[in-house]
Amino acid sequence: MQQYAQRDDNNQVTFELTQLPVFLCRNLESYVKKCIADNEKKQKRKEKDAQRRVKKREEQKQKQTQVPHQVQSQMAQSSAAMQTGAT
Repeated sequence: MQQYAQRDDNNQVTFELTQLPVFLCRNLESYVKKCIADNEKKQKRKEKDAQRRVKKREEQKQKQTQVPHQVQSQMAQSSAAMQTGAT
C-alpha cells in the first residue's frame, strides 16, 4: 500500500482510489463497512445506556418521594394510636 499512498505533514495518509489495485479497493471497502457497522453498534449502545440512566434516575426520585410519604403516614398512624390509647 505504501507505493500507492502518501503521508502529509499531519501524518495523514492520502491516496487515489482509481490508482489502487482491485483487491486493495475491495479490502478497503470491507474494512470501511466493518468500521461503520461497529460505530453504529456503539452509538446504539450509548443511546440505550443513556435511556437506562434516565429511567434509573426517575425511579430513584420516585423512591425518594415515596419514603417521606411513608414516614409521614406511619407517624400519623402512631400518633392516632397514641391518642386513642390515651383516651
